Amino acid sequence: MCGANADGEGGRRPAGGGRMRREPPPSARRDAAWLHVPAADYEAHMAHPAVGQSAVLAGLLAEAVSRQGPRRRLLCGCATGNGLEVLTGRNLERITAVDLQPDYLDLARARHAAALPTLELVQADLEEWRPEAGAYDLIWCALLLEYLDSASFLRRMADALAAQGRLHVVLQLPAAGQQAVTATPFTTLRVLEDAMRLVDPRRLATEAAAAGLRCLEERRLSLASGKAFHLAVFAA
Repeated sequence: MCGANADGEGGRRPAGGGRMRREPPPSARRDAAWLHVPAADYEAHMAHPAVGQSAVLAGLLAEAVSRQGPRRRLLCGCATGNGLEVLTGRNLERITAVDLQPDYLDLARARHAAALPTLELVQADLEEWRPEAGAYDLIWCALLLEYLDSASFLRRMADALAAQGRLHVVLQLPAAGQQAVTATPFTTLRVLEDAMRLVDPRRLATEAAAAGLRCLEERRLSLASGKAFHLAVFAA
């Protein structure tokens, strides 16, 4: 049963394609810690053998896209665009990728805009950002709710789901004897230690139900590092 188991206005089109919209500056909230993590450090940390999360997340996204075949897709907390490559050649009507860190978005654009002509990159604070109602068939949210007011975010994403749309959420689960932010040589990631709050899957299920979402699937995925993810899929 679901819930049973216990990272605006205006707009410019940068050279090279890939529309970029910049929302108002973020407030001083927990997710703002990411503004102090360089893109190179973030990518190296996520790919480090002690972490090993990049490939797992890209694989989960590829699975979701293959199973659902969405035409309009929203990626919340897209970082530098890990997994966007799985959308190449799918002739998607709309791809929106949102992140707070402008340097991450610049890298995502440089890597993926040419192959994804419908890609729109939005710099925004996901603590407040609200997409259009009924706009997306698939919303992807991986390792993001640990930095946000999850109840508020789920209500906004529920409104953004199209009929038959799906919201995919990936949470990091607590691991005995391990820090929430794994220690690696990339010490800038330590700024996240005070910002990250793990979300209990039971709390996720309760808040999702309050937002009008139905849980269709949930599962635990063990990582080589000894940590684990909780994947949940919701429909409006």
